[in-house]
Amino acid sequence: MEKMKLGVNSAMFDGHTPEVAFQTVREAGFAYIELVYNQGYVGQLDPALFGQENAARINDLKQQTGLKMHALGCTINLAAPDAVEQFRQRVAFARLIGARYLNACTARRDNRAALIENLRQMAPIAEDAGCILCIENGGDPDYDAFAVAEDGFALLEAVRLSSCGI
Repeated sequence: MEKMKLGVNSAMFDGHTPEVAFQTVREAGFAYIELVYNQGYVGQLDPALFGQENAARINDLKQQTGLKMHALGCTINLAAPDAVEQFRQRVAFARLIGARYLNACTARRDNRAALIENLRQMAPIAEDAGCILCIENGGDPDYDAFAVAEDGFALLEAVRLSSCGI
């Protein structure tokens, strides 16, 4: 069994530069950081955040501070009409920065059908990239399609019934 690895979620540094976040996390004695670009939670998300220039900046910060990164926080409305394309962009960015796990909340419960359809399309994108989409139940009414464990199991079963190979 792999040993537990503790890291710091960078959401608490909203409004500060990534340099401040990375240096503070390092000075606190952690070895891992989860970079967080959560739509609706952390500042305004400029699409350039997911580009090669920012990936190079993040990789430089990782090297300067010695921090490692396994996860990217990237909550979007997973039921939105453009969610699959947004997810594709985040997967590409995650690969550039060496993050394998993409953490995201879901959508509103009343958008469950669109959520499931989008997840069915996202699963092979993640799989092809060697990434794993980790669905969170963030306790937010905007993302209440997964509020309790039973909701998560039901989503997994609904997506598994597709031909995406999950």
